[in-house]
Amino acid sequence: MKYALFAICLRLVQACNNCGQGADGNPHHWDRQRRCDHTDYHPKCQVCEGVGGIPTGDENDEITLTSCTPVANASQIDPASLIKPVWASEWTVLNYHEVLIGKKNDPFCFQTFPGNDSAGKLCYRYEYGVQTYDFRHARALREDLVVPTVLGTLQTELLHHGQYMWVVNHFPWYELGIHQCICVQVSGGSYGHQNTSKKAIYPVQKNWTDQMFYIGREKLGVEYIDKVELLDHWAFGPHHVWSRPANGTIVRMWQPFNGLQVFVEPSGTNPGTVDPQKFADIPPSYCKKGGSPFRINCNDTGYYVAPKKDVSSTCSKDANCEATPADFKRARTRKPRDEYRASSFVNMSMTLNKWLTSGSAPVKECSEFDFEELHGLEAALYLLRDSQLDEVYQKVTDNRRAFNSTLADFQKTWTELQALTVGHKNQTQLVGVIRDSLCHEVVMWYVHHLAEDAKQLLGQSGVQIPLLPYQSHREGTGTCKGPVGSKTHEQICQKHEETVTCMSCHSDVYR
Repeated sequence: MKYALFAICLRLVQACNNCGQGADGNPHHWDRQRRCDHTDYHPKCQVCEGVGGIPTGDENDEITLTSCTPVANASQIDPASLIKPVWASEWTVLNYHEVLIGKKNDPFCFQTFPGNDSAGKLCYRYEYGVQTYDFRHARALREDLVVPTVLGTLQTELLHHGQYMWVVNHFPWYELGIHQCICVQVSGGSYGHQNTSKKAIYPVQKNWTDQMFYIGREKLGVEYIDKVELLDHWAFGPHHVWSRPANGTIVRMWQPFNGLQVFVEPSGTNPGTVDPQKFADIPPSYCKKGGSPFRINCNDTGYYVAPKKDVSSTCSKDANCEATPADFKRARTRKPRDEYRASSFVNMSMTLNKWLTSGSAPVKECSEFDFEELHGLEAALYLLRDSQLDEVYQKVTDNRRAFNSTLADFQKTWTELQALTVGHKNQTQLVGVIRDSLCHEVVMWYVHHLAEDAKQLLGQSGVQIPLLPYQSHREGTGTCKGPVGSKTHEQICQKHEETVTCMSCHSDVYR
């Protein structure tokens, strides 16, 4: 027994060898493979330490560490033969991969930027695309990235010029007119928040790698290239760089609370060419007044303006998309007024559709939407929802309550039901039930979970909202009327029953 206790204590001591290390104290207690700063770490980093990998979470084991085999330490390599990593004054990398790490400021990590410490909950966002650097003329850095997310695939443009940064997100439902700009003033405090006591941070200077210290030579597994290369390992503070010994070409960079960067392009960040049009629109037009309706911390000219309160808003500064007293009054009113009710399913749909048609957003018939459109629209509404309204519904077990599940859970359920219809003898009818059910869910979210400002912004963006379907699938000859013929049929009809909750209040038949 005492030996078992000794073993446990030994493991705890070993784990805490990393406690208090680094300038921020290494609050997540990452081991020396995941994090080893060149400064403030004792003992000093050696070969194959601080190599990192592909992280997915804050826990020490939530990372796929890369492979590393020591070849030589710094004392075994002739200093005169070393070539510092090359970061030229202008270049374009067409095949670039990164895992961006930064503070978690929103549920989907859209407003994530690298910070100067690892405290708190962090985001880990994989993205890939093109990186362009021009320190000769524009003195700016730009990234054009593809970002897979739970909402679908984003197209993101990041531009860092002077002390300002702009992030333009084109959401997966961009064909519906949804895009967003986030304006940032980058400081030594925390990215995305103005801090006048901290010095502004500008795009990284050319040859910043000249200040790096040599750790040694390693055979390192390089992610996204999927091969092992002989590379020189350099470090400065928490920043690590791996370059080819023959010419200093940068292949890989790792900073444990900023991210992993891999330059697949053979030339890396060596001298190259730049398309000047990449930097012709500063600030981006989307970030200015009249650009994107979803502008976060942007003034009319497209520059950063400090938020009036420390709340992340999805909408522009002209409409904060937060629920007003009128929104809350409506949320607390459980019984609809007479003008919102009717005597039958069809009449109820006609009545509510009349109100939808007169609302802020354009509408079209539910039957004109396909499954993917409704998925994208549901994702947009999920992003714009005001959680305070759902709290009102949850407290009184109101049928309008909706968000005990994540968006991924919602969409997984619908996708699985859609897949069940493939090859079914009643596939056409069942697909129609799923579509109509989704329309009901989307309309309920739009009407009861968005503040009026958010609805108006959707309308300005041209996003179309479905009208409620006129057919009841549980009446007459409806697909869900009477006995069902299969488990698939039963599951889809059960889900339909769960989504048509508005019937319990808006139709006199179901009261």
